Amino acid sequence: MRLIQVFSFQSRYVKKFKLTEATFENFFCGPLPVFVRSKPKKPPKAKAKKNLIDLTGEDELIKQKKKERKEQKEAIKKKKKGEV
Repeated sequence: MRLIQVFSFQSRYVKKFKLTEATFENFFCGPLPVFVRSKPKKPPKAKAKKNLIDLTGEDELIKQKKKERKEQKEAIKKKKKGEV
């Protein structure tokens, strides 16, 4: 069971009221509360990874097309210089 610290007490009061030895029954009467756990709203990360798309091939294609376009622009500039 994980404990969550909500309050922080000064050490003198912890010693005075023996709070280190205190339990739930010391503060509240009746049975222990039962907290209902709800389902997580987000899917677990393992399932989220299945939906990933590999774009490395597309990245290479984009780089290749950019290189081709750059070469085309240089060829056009050379033609213009030759004609002028």
